Amino acid sequence: FYGTAQTTINWQTGSGTTCAGTGNGTMNATSDAACITINSLCRGTGINSASGGDFNSNGFSTAAGTDCASAIAADECLTWGFDVAAGCAIAAGTTMEFQLDRSNSGPPNFCLDMDSGAGFANLTSGAISASTGCINATLATEITGPATVVFRLCAWGASGATGTMDIEDGIASCGGAEGGILLEEPTPVPVELISFEGTAKNKNVDLSWSTASEENNSHFEIEYSTNGRDFTYIDKVVGVGTTAEIQNYQFTHTDAAAGKNYYRLRQVDFDGAFEYSSVAVVTMRTDAVIEVYPTMVASSVQVVLEKSLTTDVTLQVVDITGRQIQTGTIAKGTEQFELNVNDLDKGAYFIQFNVAGEVITRRFVKM
Repeated sequence: FYGTAQTTINWQTGSGTTCAGTGNGTMNATSDAACITINSLCRGTGINSASGGDFNSNGFSTAAGTDCASAIAADECLTWGFDVAAGCAIAAGTTMEFQLDRSNSGPPNFCLDMDSGAGFANLTSGAISASTGCINATLATEITGPATVVFRLCAWGASGATGTMDIEDGIASCGGAEGGILLEEPTPVPVELISFEGTAKNKNVDLSWSTASEENNSHFEIEYSTNGRDFTYIDKVVGVGTTAEIQNYQFTHTDAAAGKNYYRLRQVDFDGAFEYSSVAVVTMRTDAVIEVYPTMVASSVQVVLEKSLTTDVTLQVVDITGRQIQTGTIAKGTEQFELNVNDLDKGAYFIQFNVAGEVITRRFVKM
């Protein structure tokens, strides 16, 4: 099914029978009755029957113990299920929401498990304050019909034998306007981007990205920045429109700058809607050659930059343990720079030059 399915479940147990015939469930107008129906409304043997949709805490404060496993062992659980018809599916990422309502002495702890054919696995666990609480759980995998999925809700920690808890069947604060249990599929993503990365190659940057599926995809605009904040359009790559198959794209940027280059995709639909990708960062090496002399010094080190640089160069002097001793900056365009090391103790040191993101290290010894 697609869109929203909402179930209203009444947990009234009547005569005290634990499973067969206990409670009733109906699908309201927002659900697809041809695709999904309710089954298996059961009350665990450790829970008393009650009127008004509640289930009592009989034994909650003792037999149910202090965790989910002990509540399951004591059968202080409710179970319900959905039958999914052939040709229908509950999508991965679908959320299930409902409201738990408990009395002050009712069980404050719960665990919610799901079984889609391979045994029960936990969806979510938590605590409910005295009064009400919204429960949200996400289905990690798609359930394709024909199939039956069963949910198990267990509770423990009640402080009194008269404590109650129920799933509300008529409260609008959780589970939609009709209360009960709401199943809501995730909003479809027009283009599902599964990767976007860049690689420096010679003087260029090769960009590549892949999509798992596309819907109404007109094109990708490649945007570029040298500071990670101000992006400009450089080119576009045409999309395939609509497809459920993996698509791979490539683009080569031939005007990358030395240092860090930032790229992002602006994916545009045929109707003009758009969204941005994450940012890919690619560092291009410089052609800078930096030499220092002499390597055995008494008071200063001469730094020679064999290529006039278009950006400032920062430097730091560190000792052999990596501890920073001093820092400095060489202004862009400088070809020779004198570094005063007169105050340093005798020993070996390293100068680390940062040239547009590229680190170049040189060694000297203070005598």
